[in-house]
Amino acid sequence: TAAAGQQVTLPAPPQRIAVLDPLTSLEALLSLGVAPAQIGQRSFVAEYTGDPLLQWPWLEAALVRAGADPERINADETNLEAVAGARPDLIIGQPFSVEAQRELLDGIAPTIMTPVADVRATITLLGEALAIEEQAAAVLADWDARLAAEVAGLVPAGKTVAIIRTDGEGTFTAFTSAGYGPYDMLTRAGFSVPEALAAAPKNANGLGSDFSLERLDVLDAADVIVVLGFSVEATDELLANPLFTRVPAVAAGRVLRVEQGPVAQALAIQSPLNLDTVLPVIREAAALAL
Repeated sequence: TAAAGQQVTLPAPPQRIAVLDPLTSLEALLSLGVAPAQIGQRSFVAEYTGDPLLQWPWLEAALVRAGADPERINADETNLEAVAGARPDLIIGQPFSVEAQRELLDGIAPTIMTPVADVRATITLLGEALAIEEQAAAVLADWDARLAAEVAGLVPAGKTVAIIRTDGEGTFTAFTSAGYGPYDMLTRAGFSVPEALAAAPKNANGLGSDFSLERLDVLDAADVIVVLGFSVEATDELLANPLFTRVPAVAAGRVLRVEQGPVAQALAIQSPLNLDTVLPVIREAAALAL
């Protein structure tokens, strides 16, 4: 059973897997040590890697370990002819790469839509799809052991954090889902989330809640604010907004902005592969709480 409840039947364990997004799907597949036959490339990544054919460094290292030399195609929009040309027996991807063309993709090969930004759930899902459930469970157990050794107890009890991002003028999102990497990691370190955020209705993707800037008061109880700066201009505007600068944690200098780029992407789509990239951010947030 894939994300959103779709039932997918696979006649045999897949041998040629097309990964339409290099986000949750690729992080999970490579965490399992499975080599894809084809992967989608997001064009913005080239701004940071300097090469349109390269993924983030930890993914490239995992491809080498898996002995993979996949075909690389544009992931900004799904090219059905290119996908069919890879002769996959399984297609996996996020809603943005799968949902609109689901029936056409199913005509090429069984297609699994993976949970948005939840690598942990995707590892379990792919373990089932590839008939390697025990291996998937072992990967998760090892990841949990590393997390416990690295982040548990970094933050004193009672400290709170707000994890936010903004993509447009006048609004922001606060993340409160255990399936979202930054929330999972920061709460493992000892942070909790202010009640005003935890109790707010979830947005459409279920990862958090959306607010107008008139509701910045929901951040008042946060000891630390982590700002995910994916949209650079919108983030600049938020940080300079007088309403935002009056939030207690902001006024006290306890704000951590994570710039767009490999660290921000690793933090948002956490996996066993990018833990070393993420840890400095968690430690910095913990230091602000102290």
